[in-house]
Amino acid sequence: LAVLVRAVARRRGGALPFAAGFIALFATVLNDVLRNNMLIQTDYLVPLGLFVFIFSQAFLLSARFSKSIAAVESLTVELEMKNIKLLGLDRMKDDLLAAVSHELKTPLNGIIGLTESMRERRGGGGNDEEHAVLDMINASGRRLAVMVNDLLDYSRLKHRDAPLDLKPVDLRVVADLVIGLTRPLAGMKS
Repeated sequence: LAVLVRAVARRRGGALPFAAGFIALFATVLNDVLRNNMLIQTDYLVPLGLFVFIFSQAFLLSARFSKSIAAVESLTVELEMKNIKLLGLDRMKDDLLAAVSHELKTPLNGIIGLTESMRERRGGGGNDEEHAVLDMINASGRRLAVMVNDLLDYSRLKHRDAPLDLKPVDLRVVADLVIGLTRPLAGMKS
């Protein structure tokens, strides 16, 4: 009873209907106890009190259930809005990636072309260290160009506008190529 009184005083959710049902059940049980001891002359009322108590519990359950459904619907709408926002951000990311990749392509090709030109101009001249540095710059530029081209290909694939060249493939040639590329990696390993 003390807990119930405190819950009603603090206006806890559902405390009032529960208290009403409990008071009805308690009053009818008290009535029946007094009638059984022949202190009062009334009918047995416990079935009515039990009905009121069960009805108050059903009311509480339905109220909580409707609040839960409202919360789920609210969260669903919020989730859909966030998904739409994320899709927009994903598109923006892809567009930025494609734009940056296109912008990187020109200077990379310039770096590759300049290193090849410097190497050709020097021909046999220059020292080995300079040639090694130019070769390293050229190789790094080519690797970066391959990465940029891969990013552009990814963007094309994502937007479904990548040109595909469908033709038969000779698996023996592909297998020989893979074996040839992995043989030096295996080296003398068992």
